[in-house]
Amino acid sequence: MKIEFVSGIHFSPTGNTAKVVNAIGRKIAGDYYKEVDMAVPGNRGSARSFTSNELLIVGVPVYRGRIPEVMAEEIRNWRGNKTPAVILVTYGNRVVEDALLELKDLLIGQGFVPFGAGIFSGQHSFNKEIGYNRPDKKDLIVAENFADEIVDKLKELDVNRVGLVVAGDRPYKKVPPMSQMPFLPVTDMRCIYCMICANYCPMEAISFSNPKAVDAEKCVRCTKCIKVCPVQAKAMTPDAFDALVKRISTPDVMGRKEPWFFV
Repeated sequence: MKIEFVSGIHFSPTGNTAKVVNAIGRKIAGDYYKEVDMAVPGNRGSARSFTSNELLIVGVPVYRGRIPEVMAEEIRNWRGNKTPAVILVTYGNRVVEDALLELKDLLIGQGFVPFGAGIFSGQHSFNKEIGYNRPDKKDLIVAENFADEIVDKLKELDVNRVGLVVAGDRPYKKVPPMSQMPFLPVTDMRCIYCMICANYCPMEAISFSNPKAVDAEKCVRCTKCIKVCPVQAKAMTPDAFDALVKRISTPDVMGRKEPWFFV
């Protein structure tokens, strides 16, 4: 089939997912590739329509075995017309669980035809030693190889006869809202009120008049504010957070896990 337009849409607060989605999209379409960053609040909230001659690449991080709810809400506003799609998840070297299946099901429900899927390791948001510096150069080479496979598959793709099978279970794993996580970004006396954290927060959870005020209901604990703070004034509240980091930092999780893709 002939593809006239390639879009890569991702929710990637710390940049891991964006690297993979963009590596694939640019390898396929070059200067004709369009990136949409859903971690920018202004890019969300609009209905989007896609034709049968477009290719959509969608990438999300895995949050506790599911896709971020903010992306699930966005996808429900999209409309495809038998639009071919490639689905990607990045995970903090632990488990993917039902995230890839959930992403596939959501897109099918909106008129898309997922025909390829990929799983890539990314540096964990809570412990940078887990998956440190992933996706790395090796991962992005795999992503570009994936792009070549996608191009080959599109030459013979029949959107009426696609049966992509991915890991996961229905009903999906039940997870409590992020607002119930027992930790939150806090700010210490080093804060210089530069407001960089508020400007970069993907959920607009940080007050633009007081960077120490964080809306627990909006915050998805992505740690973007911690990473962008120029004076290292932000950190997660200790105790419960430290206990969680210790619990997830097992030898299996600390080891390298290679990416996987299928078309």
